[in-house]
Amino acid sequence: MKLGNPQLRVLFLILFLALPHLVRSQVRLNLESGAAFSQYNDVRVPNAGADPGTLFSLQDDFSPQPTAFIRLEISYLIKGKHTVELTAAPLQLEYLDSQLGEIDFAGTLFSGDGIEASYQFIPIEPVIAIAW
Repeated sequence: MKLGNPQLRVLFLILFLALPHLVRSQVRLNLESGAAFSQYNDVRVPNAGADPGTLFSLQDDFSPQPTAFIRLEISYLIKGKHTVELTAAPLQLEYLDSQLGEIDFAGTLFSGDGIEASYQFIPIEPVIAIAW
């Protein structure tokens, strides 16, 4: 007998729901969301050395765009003692309409017109906790 897609999905669903009960484990899913704002983000590349770049502010010199954020945590508790957890919280902020003069950024000189910036933060943190 060949299992088609609907039967295979039902089988996986039954295993997913029954397996934690059989091994006395728990699955926890936590999802958070909201609005992210930029308050302080000054940039200079390179920051040190004989020829540092131009210091500019992504908050003050650009028009920061508010954006939504999302944070996902999945944890799996095994036999009441061992926890495996994964956290993901990606964030990306966009900055438009620069109001700058010339910028020395990473050794390249840019005019301050039409510059857009993006701040990206993508942490994924696996954690394994064992209680004795």
